[in-house]
Amino acid sequence: MKPHALILLLLSACGGAEALDASAVVEQDSNAANFVLSVRHTPAVMPLNAEFEVRFQLLDMEGRALDVEVEDVSVDADMPEHGHGMTVFPSVRREGSEYVAGPMLFHMSGRWEVYVDVRRGAVTERAQVAWTLD
Repeated sequence: MKPHALILLLLSACGGAEALDASAVVEQDSNAANFVLSVRHTPAVMPLNAEFEVRFQLLDMEGRALDVEVEDVSVDADMPEHGHGMTVFPSVRREGSEYVAGPMLFHMSGRWEVYVDVRRGAVTERAQVAWTLD
């Protein structure tokens, strides 16, 4: 298994978010280490209580696109410490080599986990990344 660190992006400042380099990409192995989630959010400033999109690619463990094997992709987010999720239901669409999920909406500050579920055949596998808004 390739090591990919779970990166917690700490976002804080006036307006509830800190500027994040738009070219910054977070990579995370799926829970069973069968694919890599490569994700970034749009806009570069993570908004608090405003809609945004998450753009991501699905890669095999060697960094090649996993797209041809993927049957279904879904995205959701949750605040595990609070026991609730978002108040919106994002849809996922393809744009070239990327998937785009939106609308996303983090309606309160705190730690959010974004879940990307990928179905291939009878198997659904999850990767997740976390962002914290102060």
